[in-house]
Amino acid sequence: MPAPFPAAQTAYPLTLSDGTTHLGTVFLKPAIDHPRIEVGEYTYASAATPPEDWAAHLALYLFPQSPERLTLGKFCQIADGVVFITASTNHRRDGISTYPFGIFQGDFDSGRPSLPQEPGPDTVIGKDV
Repeated sequence: MPAPFPAAQTAYPLTLSDGTTHLGTVFLKPAIDHPRIEVGEYTYASAATPPEDWAAHLALYLFPQSPERLTLGKFCQIADGVVFITASTNHRRDGISTYPFGIFQGDFDSGRPSLPQEPGPDTVIGKDV
């Protein structure tokens, strides 16, 4: 008889044949604590080298102060090497430079010519992707 399916709140749902937990595969909902990322139940990711911070591993340019969100639906499978590049990585091209001068002065909301004017769109991955 097969073992019961792991609960959605289980961070490390994969048990290897020797009884050890596979730390390179996680259900992301319990593994990610990030204010701009929402994950549906049973969505999992795998990595050959397990990261300490799964949010930074998957969306390294999505910061807590970023205006947009990343949403992953239920029952998604995220392969090793997948990185979500969200909208706040865009640089304006209508000023004297594309260089984001303001971020190096902690000036994220001033509307300076080198910073994006409007928040970009959210990144949404549907269910069972």
